[in-house]
Amino acid sequence: MRKKYLPKPPEAPEADPPRRVFSSPPLEIHLSRSADQFECLQLKEPELVFGGDHRCVDPRTGLAAYGPYRNADGENISQLRVGIIGTSDGIEKAESLLSEISTPVEQDPKLDSILHPSFPGLNSGKPFFVDVVARTPWRRSVSPQALRLAEECRDSIAKFEMLRELLGAEARAMSQLEIPPSVVICAIPAGLEHSLVTAACVPSLPTEIICAGKMAEVDGPQKDEATHAWNLSVRLLFKAGLTPWRLADAAGDSCFVGLSYHREMRGARPNMWTVFARMVTDFGQGFFLKGDTFEWIPKNEKEDAPHLAQGQAAKLMYRILEAYGKNVGHPPRKAVVHKASFFSEAERLGFGDALQGIKQCALVAVAKAGMFFLRPGRKPIFRGAAIPFGEKLGVVYVSGYVPFLKCSPGNRMPEPLEITENWGTLSFQEAALDLLRLTKLNWDTSEFSTDVPVTLALPDRAREIFNILGQHDLVLDNRCVAG
Repeated sequence: MRKKYLPKPPEAPEADPPRRVFSSPPLEIHLSRSADQFECLQLKEPELVFGGDHRCVDPRTGLAAYGPYRNADGENISQLRVGIIGTSDGIEKAESLLSEISTPVEQDPKLDSILHPSFPGLNSGKPFFVDVVARTPWRRSVSPQALRLAEECRDSIAKFEMLRELLGAEARAMSQLEIPPSVVICAIPAGLEHSLVTAACVPSLPTEIICAGKMAEVDGPQKDEATHAWNLSVRLLFKAGLTPWRLADAAGDSCFVGLSYHREMRGARPNMWTVFARMVTDFGQGFFLKGDTFEWIPKNEKEDAPHLAQGQAAKLMYRILEAYGKNVGHPPRKAVVHKASFFSEAERLGFGDALQGIKQCALVAVAKAGMFFLRPGRKPIFRGAAIPFGEKLGVVYVSGYVPFLKCSPGNRMPEPLEITENWGTLSFQEAALDLLRLTKLNWDTSEFSTDVPVTLALPDRAREIFNILGQHDLVLDNRCVAG
């Protein structure tokens, strides 16, 4: 396997594109034509920008050295205003937790010091320069008995109404203050469903949930205390409107969309599905959107994934572009749709109709198909290794050995993402680099990167919140669903 290092691909020429014809040969054709020797490209690790426009490839190292980038309005903020809702005991534990992460948390000496660094403390000093403020008007106490009744209620609809009166009403009241908090911590018992609590507070203020006085274990209970402090701090900064970091080469006019299909279980009719979309810009802004519910019956046993009709695909994409315009303020120059199943002809036509006039656009099917590549020696293949099968398709490793960390995070053999379809204007290298960049924009965590691009990280909580609220045209900001 030959390794070839290529520079960043040039920008697409500034010219009005013709009508989109999404076409790409199947991956099997490229594999059948391939010899037993593959060309391997090594994509450059995407750089991140932090405070003072300093650059680093690692989120924790960059934050510790330079602090966060800036807030969503482009100006530095000096306060992270935190509201707290819970019982008196829950509020006390939440304040204690905020006090803990305001001071340094030393790394576990048993763990790798590069992969699991100490946490410097979230406070007004270096490196964050952000003072965590929890004023008295932002502390809202609720009855322990009422919260226990909600926890023990077996009717999900009734439980949601109880939580909306208990927690949601307090969040709405705080959002209407002359100086409201920027994020609300809900200190709840361990038995309450997070999606119900978050839905009860939407759309008043972004919510962070703390159970029994402990930070949410988004990344699993095996993480050490310093890593938990890193992750909680990044989530609080993001939900408060401050951008922890951004991609160094971000243009701000790219629209990346991930699609996810879920079967409706509550309806009487079988074969009913709903499509959900997650949009992210390369600046990290984004939202969740619920599409139509539709009936889909597979034509044969091999079809295991549903597909939209042409009109449904066009309608969904028009809604996404409209929401993008409202959130970003201008139409995108580049639009890419990711999904984990193949695109039907009707979907390609529908999405193509909606994407007319956008200079760069593509429909990219991404899957983990159990294909592995090895390199000489005992170390895993590098993150960023990309093996093309022709000009449009191939595989890319978004996990693997990272020279900066001097290891391959995780305890499994890295498995590449396979670009099985690539309809549109992007080359394989451009599509692969997009996937690599999007693994560094999930602010639920402070890790070096995630195993999947953020577009395909469609949390169950988002779907559950949409189902709880029952509003078809609702658009949820990423900050309301994260964590």
